[in-house]
Amino acid sequence: MTLPAYESYVYKDSARAWSITMDKPTGVAEGDLIIALLAGKADGVVGWDDPGGSGWTSRYTHDGSANSIAMEIKTVTAGAAEPSSYAFPTSDERCRHVCFLIRVSGQSQENFDGYAVSEDQTASTTQTAPSYTTTQDDCLIIRWCLATRTDWSWTDEPTTLIQHSTLAYGSANSASCTYEDAASAGATGTADWTSDSSRAYNTVTMAIPGVVSSANPTPIIHQLLAG
Repeated sequence: MTLPAYESYVYKDSARAWSITMDKPTGVAEGDLIIALLAGKADGVVGWDDPGGSGWTSRYTHDGSANSIAMEIKTVTAGAAEPSSYAFPTSDERCRHVCFLIRVSGQSQENFDGYAVSEDQTASTTQTAPSYTTTQDDCLIIRWCLATRTDWSWTDEPTTLIQHSTLAYGSANSASCTYEDAASAGATGTADWTSDSSRAYNTVTMAIPGVVSSANPTPIIHQLLAG
């Protein structure tokens, strides 16, 4: 298999809005995997609607009822003529969004090995992403953290940073996204963010495998809850 490649991303936030509209990541080509990491603070948000068009698949949703941390993962395989932007509506006009769109080259959404989540964790200066056991060699590992409030800073993050959120709105939430390559199947191990203030948090570890051959058929999606 060929190791998939993280290529580009778009970050977007909003203080209070029904919907978040994000530009298409640079360089998107037909067959690429687009991953939407949608997050925000709003007690009533259960998830985000798909943007116009078809083909989006919801992979994971966490509503904001327990800790006001709402999260959803959506994926789509890029078509030949993708729109220039994507709008993701919610059911709450008060949602404070902190969101990413990530482009992975040469992959379809069927090549999505799975994910592990750590939900509703109590306040800590260490935010731990759970281990996920990949079923194939040559996976791209993406880790995602959402923590309460914005009046603090991360002091360290696992592996290669994509971006920390930049929404300066105290009662919103903070988000961070990182990636690394995993050449061999097996457990990724846990990974930590650290912060200068104790924060409640949710984390996700997800795996995108390389191109699947006829001898190694398309995997099913697995889920592992942790914490």
